[in-house]
Amino acid sequence: MKADYSAHGRQAGDACGRGDKKNQMARLNYNMYKNISDNTFLGICELLIPIETMMKEILAPLGWRLHSPVAESDALAVDFIKTDTLLSGNIGITFDDLAKRTTFTFYITKSFDEKGIRYFLRDYILKNQEIIFFENRVEELTNLALEKYDAWNNYDIRMHGEKIKLSSYT
Repeated sequence: MKADYSAHGRQAGDACGRGDKKNQMARLNYNMYKNISDNTFLGICELLIPIETMMKEILAPLGWRLHSPVAESDALAVDFIKTDTLLSGNIGITFDDLAKRTTFTFYITKSFDEKGIRYFLRDYILKNQEIIFFENRVEELTNLALEKYDAWNNYDIRMHGEKIKLSSYT
C-alpha cells in the first residue's frame, strides 16, 4: 500500500521518481552515495518526505525555509535555513553514508560574519540513528534543536565554534 503524501500532492511511489521507469531515471541523475544502490536511495528519499513535512509545519511559521525538497534533491537530506540580519542557521537531518547501515544524523548550526571571519557553531542532536527513531520523535527533536539554536549567542559561537576566513572580504 502506498503512503498518502497528499499534502505534497503526490503518492509515495511518485514522490522520488518511482512512479515509472522514465520518471525514475529523470529523478535520479546520479547517486553520490557509495554505500547504497539507486533503488535504496529512492526508498530512503520516500522515508524522508513525511519527516520533512512534519519539520516544515514546525519551522516555517518561525521563519525557517526548506533549502531543497528531498524529493527533488540529489542529497538525502532535510535541511532548513534561517537567515536574519546578523545570524544564519541550519536545522536538518542527513543520511550517513555508512557501509551496511542506514542511519541518519540530526544537526543544528548557527553562524555570523564579522570583519572577514565567519564564526560557525555546529552541534548534533543525534548521530547515526535509524529512521524509525526520527519518525516517532520529529516534533521533540525539532523543538530541542530550536531551543539550542535560540540559546546560542554570539559569544558562544565565537568561543566554541569554528572560524573560517571569508575569501570575498576586502
